[in-house]
Amino acid sequence: MDGNAAPDTAYFQYDVLPIFVSSCATKGCHDAITKAESYQLTDYANILKRGISAGRASNSKVYTEIASGSMPPLNSGITMTTAQKDLIAKWINQGAKNLTCNPNYGTCDTKNVKFAGFIAPLIQNKCQGCHTGTAPGGGIKLDNYTTIKASVQTGKFWGSINHDAGYSAMPKGTAKMPQCEVNKIQAWIKRGALNN
Repeated sequence: MDGNAAPDTAYFQYDVLPIFVSSCATKGCHDAITKAESYQLTDYANILKRGISAGRASNSKVYTEIASGSMPPLNSGITMTTAQKDLIAKWINQGAKNLTCNPNYGTCDTKNVKFAGFIAPLIQNKCQGCHTGTAPGGGIKLDNYTTIKASVQTGKFWGSINHDAGYSAMPKGTAKMPQCEVNKIQAWIKRGALNN
């Protein structure tokens, strides 16, 4: 589905896949190389291969492991929020479809981008799975305002999410964030990357 996203729909490519990639498909777990317990959670086809019962989150092993707190493992340093778990359940209960939406549809308001309202939730869903815990990806933590601001100040944060030459393109293993999200992040940074 292209066009403006319906507010009550869980979109796999935009909403759900970043959570799986950031929280489950990390190195040594359910990535394309390790495939822990024969689960590869890197893309739609592999996520649906086993452990997902479309229309029934409560009968889906992948979801029940996440909902119970068994996954991600406690020793990984990665945690999923209740909102992330609920979004995965919603996606499964809505049929576990490979729906996409165009977040750039219409206008992209960059005037009132706030850390608490946009930046923090975006980083939580798309970055923190890899950039938190005792061994964060690339040695870069993005688990609170202070660590995010430090990465912004070095230029690494912007260079990575904008896919600039010389920086590791992020989110790792997925396409560049939608341009509207990139524009909002840039606007927030240009206004001082405030904790607002």
